[in-house]
Amino acid sequence: NYGQKEGEMDISWQFLTNVQHTYDREKKLVEKYDVSTTGTGGGGGEYPLQDGFGWTNGVTLKMLDLICPKEQPCDNVPAKRPLSESTTQPVKQKEAEPTP
Repeated sequence: NYGQKEGEMDISWQFLTNVQHTYDREKKLVEKYDVSTTGTGGGGGEYPLQDGFGWTNGVTLKMLDLICPKEQPCDNVPAKRPLSESTTQPVKQKEAEPTP
């Protein structure tokens, strides 16, 4: 947490929108995404673009978990960016208890 909540939410929202649009078009998650556009898998690197990828899948699931309402499943990026404080605040870390 760097205290940049609005910037964090913007980056998360752009990433999730790109993942969702790519999934809607290709019916799969891919390893990397082109951040200069929406709905396009990335390219370059040492090998061709891979289907799915552990860190990409994990980051996507974690971001969806942070922005989606807790009382209902979230299988798509919400149509509108949530504005509620409860959905845009990062999870607070439990503070260490002082030692006696």
